[in-house]
Amino acid sequence: MTSLKALFDIASKGAADIFAARGELAPMWHFVTESGDHFVMVTPWGDPQEKALTVGLLREFIAAKNVRRYVMVVEAWTVLATTKARTDDALSYVGRMNEHPDRRETLMIHAEDRDGTQLVGNYYILRPEHRDTPVLSPLHMLERTESVGVLSGMFSGAA
Repeated sequence: MTSLKALFDIASKGAADIFAARGELAPMWHFVTESGDHFVMVTPWGDPQEKALTVGLLREFIAAKNVRRYVMVVEAWTVLATTKARTDDALSYVGRMNEHPDRRETLMIHAEDRDGTQLVGNYYILRPEHRDTPVLSPLHMLERTESVGVLSGMFSGAA
């Protein structure tokens, strides 16, 4: 069975390649079931309601297919929180991180195993003034994997 680290590495490399070619990336998921089956999905959404519906359907899929681990790649806004006060401030923006004054645009890679193990990393999306297409920074791995948001903890609610 594909390890969580191998799944993360495949997704982070593939996402960087797609972003380099297209300058954007729709939300993508790679699921591995307990029996070793693989499912890859692209889940674009147009508004918060479509996103919420998609998340609910993905949680149902995870339970129905007995998913063991998954990796998700999505463009997102993030805030680096290194103190409790900064974390509390960032958490007050959950669901509207795009409004935080210190937000950064990222290509987020989040891998999770049913046992609770997580790997989280991101590429910062750099949009230079004198360039037509954005580029990615090197991959940054997050040491603390307490990721929050609608797309985190997809196993909760999955039987």
